[in-house]
Amino acid sequence: MILTDLLINSAYATGAVVQPFNGSVLTRVLINAPFGSVHPHTGVALRECTRIVAKSLEVQPITMSCDP
Repeated sequence: MILTDLLINSAYATGAVVQPFNGSVLTRVLINAPFGSVHPHTGVALRECTRIVAKSLEVQPITMSCDP
C-alpha cells in the first residue's frame, strides 16, 4: 500500500486503531490516534517526515527518513 499526503484521524480508544501492514510506504502522512494505539508492521517505510501521534505505539522493524 502506498499513501501520500494524507491525514488519518481516529477517535477510537481500544485496540490497534491504525495498522499500516508489511511493505507499506507512507509519504508525508500524519496518523493521529491520540486515544488509541498505532502498530506499523514489519517493512513499513515512513518517508518525508511522516508523523505518528498515539497513546501507545508498537513498532516492528521499519525504516524512517526526514530529509530537511
